[in-house]
Parts: sequence; C-alpha cells; structure tokens
Amino acid sequence: MVLLTTNQLGGLVASFSVTHIGMSAIREPLIDRLGAAAARVGAVGLGISLPSIWLADSSGLEVWPNEATAGRQLYRAGYTVVSSALLFPALAAYPEARAAAEAAAASTALSPSEWWLSFVAATGAQAISIASLLNPSPLSLVPGFEADETALGGVKRDDRLKLRPYGLTRITRHPLILPVVPWGAANALLAGAQ
Repeated sequence: MVLLTTNQLGGLVASFSVTHIGMSAIREPLIDRLGAAAARVGAVGLGISLPSIWLADSSGLEVWPNEATAGRQLYRAGYTVVSSALLFPALAAYPEARAAAEAAAASTALSPSEWWLSFVAATGAQAISIASLLNPSPLSLVPGFEADETALGGVKRDDRLKLRPYGLTRITRHPLILPVVPWGAANALLAGAQ
C-alpha cells in the first residue's frame, strides 16, 4: 500500500522548499517579533543556564539572556516544527513511492544527451554544496572565522560573523540548501534511468 503518491511526495518536498525560502526571506523581522513577544511574556533574562558541558557559542550558556537570542531560538524551533511536519511524512513514504515510480519508469530510459545533462547538473550541484560548507550560516553551528595574523593558523573564530547575512545567506539560511533541489532532481532522473 503506497501511503503517498509520487506527486504527493513531490508536493511535500516542494512545500518544504517554498516554506524554507519564505521563512528565510522574512527571517530577521520574524526573529525580532518573536524576541519581543518572549520579552513581553517575561521569558527573557530569567538567569536559566545550560550545563557547562554544553557547546556554547560566544553568547554563553544562559538561555534567552536577551530578546535577540530568544527570537533566534524561537525561530529555530518554529523552523524545526515546519520542516518536520513536511519532511517526516515524505521520508516515511519515500521507499514505497520510489518502488512504485521505478516500476512505472522501467520501460523509460534517458537519451544519452539527457543522461549527460543530468550527470553534469548533479555533479555541479554537488560541487556547489561542498563549497557552500565554507560559508558560515547565520543560524547554524558552523562558526565564523576572520583573518588574524596574531592567532594560531592566521585565523580566529568570531561567531558574530554568522549573524551577518551576506551573499547567498541574504536569501537562504545556508547556501547548501540552494543546490539541493537541482542535485535531487538530476539524481532522481539518473536513478530512474535503466
């Protein structure tokens, strides 16, 4: 029994992509509003701290010491809920939807030019994905670094850098997300080729 059709599965993944881009586009005002709401209900500055074994960034171990931190954490929680609501059903249905799609596509093969185009797209997107890991994400655990001749190795960690969106991080939480769609589409075409 297929829980979701291939089109429904694609719809969930597309909804996730659109939601991700939409939430990223309004990230800063949303973070500000969430932080202000947390302050209004008295949840900011309560002095609650994480255990000392927690890997904290430069903001320290205190939970919601200010509105900005509360807003970022609430945004992350909301983003996690939306992502989970869209991706977990897709992950659960994927094996059966894939088997059904493979059975339907068994007689369909890509032409050599379509295969090469898909291969080049998948390879290029994978290369961009790997290269994007060097860019600190504003909302991830990837630290930011800057040149410092006095530091060991010529660089020092500065977590404030990951909170300054620049380049692709102005439109997406992390540049890794952008090449995932063409990589996935190209790999789906290649996997379906017999």
